[in-house]
This record gives sequence, structure tokens and C-alpha cells, in this order.
Amino acid sequence: MRFQDKHAGQLGARGPRALSVANAALAHRALSDEARLRLFSLISESDRALDVPTMSDALGLHPNTVWSHLRRLESAALVVSEFEVRTARGRPRRLFTLGPAAAAVGQGARDYKLLATMPAGYAKSGTRDPASAAEAAGKAWGGYLAAQDRLPPGETGDARSAVEMIDRMMERLGFEPETQRSGNAAEVRLHNCPFRDVAERFPEVVCALHLGILRGALEETAATVEATDLNPFVTPSLCVARLKER
Repeated sequence: MRFQDKHAGQLGARGPRALSVANAALAHRALSDEARLRLFSLISESDRALDVPTMSDALGLHPNTVWSHLRRLESAALVVSEFEVRTARGRPRRLFTLGPAAAAVGQGARDYKLLATMPAGYAKSGTRDPASAAEAAGKAWGGYLAAQDRLPPGETGDARSAVEMIDRMMERLGFEPETQRSGNAAEVRLHNCPFRDVAERFPEVVCALHLGILRGALEETAATVEATDLNPFVTPSLCVARLKER
């Protein structure tokens, strides 16, 4: 069996689903910075609305830095703000609470935080082969993510289904994938890595983690496709993964 070519080119969602995927990608990119993740976690775990001085003190960040991160979170609809109602004199405080996109991120935010900070942890752990350790962790994570696309018992996905699953999964992680198929091979062009800041510091570890995610996802779904390699930073905002049919 070969990859079907009549739909060659970019694979991805269209219509209403495309909008939701785009919003999810925006939210995940906003959360790809560790300081913003800490800020988002602080707001999500608070039982009351928070102002900037409170968050600044809690996180040990300058108020201007907190404002900058809050603007990014607000643009992704992860947080919203309003001025408090005051009965006494004085300037009302601007208070922040969770926004409508926070529910979509939900419990997965903590898992996403783990994924975002994992590469640095492996690089600093003193592990003899941090890239191999990161790939193994990525495979476990990829299997978990692929479970959301699991086929009914007894069914085995064909090559095209496997490629589409990878495309959807990488979109959920915040990438902007563009998949090109040719014969029994496919190239997944991963634009705008949401982990770029960490990847620039620890490219071997981050890319090994992402390759592991691809391999783990394909193994989990018993696909007839395997991920052979991932080339990082083909351009400053592009990495390329290659898949082929076994």
C-alpha cells in the first residue's frame, strides 16, 4: 500500500474545526514560556481574582514583566481582566481571572507544563545520554496523545490515516504542520515550534523528545508508518520530520 496522492499537500482541519485548532495553538504557544505557565497556574489555582502586585510578589517577577506576560495570556483568551468596584477613594485595581480558553486547556495545562520544561531537565540532569532519555519520554507521551485517535478494536489504520493523525496531534501541541506526501513517504514540515525558546538552548534534547512523540504515537496506533528522523531548524522557524511506510 502506498500513501494516496490525490489529496497531496497540506493536511489539516477546515471550517469550524480549523478555528478551534487555531485557538488551541494560540493558547499553547502562549503557555510555551515557563514564566507565563507559572503565571497561568497561579491564576488558575487562586480562589479569587488577582492583581499585578500580588502576582509579582508571588512569582518574584518585576511588575512590568508580569504585565507583559498577562497581555500575551489575555490575547490568547486564557485570562480576562476587569477593574474592581470601589466604594472608597483611590484608583481601582485591575483584577485577573481565567478566560474562556482556559477551560479548553484545563487539566492538560499541568501536563503541557511538564512537556515544556522536560528538555531542560534532561539537559541539566547529568544523564549520560540525555537525548535518548528524552526520546524515550517522548515515546511515552506520544502514545498517550495518540490514544485520543485510537481506532476501534480490530481495525488497523492505513498509511494516510496515520499521517493525518500525526498532523492533528502536532496541531494540538501548538505547531503549524504542513504535510507533503510522495509515494510511500511523507514529510511533515513543523512551522513555529511552540518550544522554540527551549529548543534553541537544548536542540538535541528537544528534537529527540519530539521525534519520540512521533514514534510513540505511531506505535500506539499500530500504524504501518514509522518516523525515521527529524531535522531541526531547517530554517529559523521550521523543523522537518520524515515518515515512511514500513
